Amino acid sequence: MYDLTTGKIFGAALKHVLREQPRGTQARLAEAMNKESSYIADIKQGRGGGTEETRRYIASFLNVPYEEMLAIGRAILRGEESAPSFRMPEPSPPYGADGLTTVPFLEAVPAMGGESQRLSRQARSHLAFRTDWLRTKGNPERMVVVRADGDSMHPTIQDGSIVLCDESRTEFADGRIFLVELGDGIVIKRLRSGPDGPVIVSDNGNVETPVRPGEHFRIRARCVWTARELD
Repeated sequence: MYDLTTGKIFGAALKHVLREQPRGTQARLAEAMNKESSYIADIKQGRGGGTEETRRYIASFLNVPYEEMLAIGRAILRGEESAPSFRMPEPSPPYGADGLTTVPFLEAVPAMGGESQRLSRQARSHLAFRTDWLRTKGNPERMVVVRADGDSMHPTIQDGSIVLCDESRTEFADGRIFLVELGDGIVIKRLRSGPDGPVIVSDNGNVETPVRPGEHFRIRARCVWTARELD
């Protein structure tokens, strides 16, 4: 019998897999997760396995199936001589279907209250991104694209810009920009910590609005990249 927690199993696998990755991968992973490198080091040592969502995000970033990570970790901790060997996947071609991920472009539905909108899960179209580039921004499998409406986040995000969002990153991070459910709608805003809870920030004029007690508030996704069409 082996007393193997998932955190220890995943940590052993992570340590093994990172040794096979290019130098600097751990630092890039920590940056993508908005964490210090020591956070990844703790996971490697089995001191902080995080949630399953976190572990799956890390596996996706490293381009290793989650179940394979667990199989590697179990074998390492049990000292099996025939532990499954890990081989780095062949790099995807820079262009062409095999190297691209299609990301749903979600339809925004106007809601009452200024720039506030509701977001439909129905994709109006899809945009293709290089998969290896998406991994540097977050989890390719959980990315969505939305279009910014209004100038409240100018100049950071301009009216009409498309915004790439990672729905796997819903943890509050002070000063970062998120797709947020607020009241009966959804907005793109910067979040800051306030004395009584989160504060919604519009970059245009640096307007700060504390979330009111009892007001519906939920982080839907972290905004990780933006682009806009030229006139």
